[in-house]
Amino acid sequence: MQTTTPAQERLRDELLGWDEERPRVDPDLADRLRAELEDGVARVLDAHPVDERLWVSKSALDRLVCDGWFVDRRESGFQPSSAMVAGVLAHRAIEMDQATQRTRDPRALVERAWRELVTDTGALADHTNALDDLDADLLRDDVLQLLTDHRDTWPLLPTAAHVRTEQRVRVDLAAGRVVLSGAPDMTIGGVRDERARMLLVDLKTGLRRPASERQELRFYALLLTLKYGQPPFRWATYYVAEGAWDAEDLHEDLLWTAVRRTVDGVEQAARITAGGDLRLQPGDHCRFCTRRDGCPAYLSQAPATVSP
Repeated sequence: MQTTTPAQERLRDELLGWDEERPRVDPDLADRLRAELEDGVARVLDAHPVDERLWVSKSALDRLVCDGWFVDRRESGFQPSSAMVAGVLAHRAIEMDQATQRTRDPRALVERAWRELVTDTGALADHTNALDDLDADLLRDDVLQLLTDHRDTWPLLPTAAHVRTEQRVRVDLAAGRVVLSGAPDMTIGGVRDERARMLLVDLKTGLRRPASERQELRFYALLLTLKYGQPPFRWATYYVAEGAWDAEDLHEDLLWTAVRRTVDGVEQAARITAGGDLRLQPGDHCRFCTRRDGCPAYLSQAPATVSP
């Protein structure tokens, strides 16, 4: 019989909540949320007609903190880093570790995740293949440490727990003119009665960003609610290197907050796409934006409005 560590027992009791009674859910909640989204999106598209389909994801909503950053990422594309590579590899290794019920050697899982990435196409694969041998070895060692940390702090979930990893979720609004999409790292539990039984977990290998991470999880919780007709009973960001988490329990107000944020994001994206003036807001995100050297908001550290 596999023994559990104190950290695993704490996570099982406090985050997974195996012995907690799950909350009952209003059977009309998902329909009411969708109706509010449809009404809000329709008003947006009436005010800002666009010819192209608008895709709204967790990352897109994050970037809409500033119109300029949103445009920069859309035009310049994805800019990978070694920290991103480590996160992607750790996620994949953890996924395989759960799928194989921890019967494989951790280093073999890391090597398998590495081979999958370097034989793929895209910016992440290109960045990884450009690393020299020493940097590649150090990066794999970092990922191995993250996988080991996860094993030591996260209990092995039985197959009956109904675990889904990197699950693609898509919600079409306005007859497909707006698409909400996401891929939660992990959902645990299924839908079988009037109680909310899913736990939604986002795994993080980097620094904490509590405010934005809570917004991201609420968006994912909204997507799952619309897909399954029931929300998760809890959603949490799990910090692998710390063995710690930040969680919110189900409350309807949090889902309505996600609806309003999503409609606001659709409005902002539609306005930008339709050629409206750019509203620039300086902040920590400026360090990731390639437009900052010519940006009046960044140079003066004050909000500004410019023509696109």
